[in-house]
Amino acid sequence: MNPLYTFRMFHQSCFRIQAARWSLYLLSLLTIQTGCSYYSTSSRSLPSHIRTIAIPLFQNATAETGIKEILTDAIVTRFVTDNQLKVVDARDADSIVAGTIVNVREESVSFEQGVNTRETRIWIFAHVSYEDVRRGDVIWEDPGMQAWGVFEIITGTTEDRNEGIEQAVNRMADDILNKTIAGW
Repeated sequence: MNPLYTFRMFHQSCFRIQAARWSLYLLSLLTIQTGCSYYSTSSRSLPSHIRTIAIPLFQNATAETGIKEILTDAIVTRFVTDNQLKVVDARDADSIVAGTIVNVREESVSFEQGVNTRETRIWIFAHVSYEDVRRGDVIWEDPGMQAWGVFEIITGTTEDRNEGIEQAVNRMADDILNKTIAGW
């Protein structure tokens, strides 16, 4: 057999394999892109008449002071940043998110030398609902919404605990936004 012919056949075979790999790669990429495009962040699962939202100050049925303001501010910030619904006063709103913080609980998650708590998980529980004000329908309601944050006990002051509260509040605000805008 001619060595030049063998060399050419080998390179043609390598080229075909390489071309097949690239074709498979591009096909996979196109499939992924097409599949993911359905879940665009700009698509709305809300009724078309809902363009505005009111977010009144959450109620607080706990002894935790200041938490209703922190949570309400975080929720408002999420909706303003998302910009799919305009945040307005309740008198002008097409929809409303309202809620009551029903419990704040702490649990130790790690210990130092088996005795002293090193990290604590703080849970926030709330009853939250989202209403279509124009039609008087409750779009979703979650009487047991919960979110958590973890804080490390460093100084033994409320500053340590505030870090965990902030994490929990941010998680809950994200959950409320996602449930309202995306319906999940």
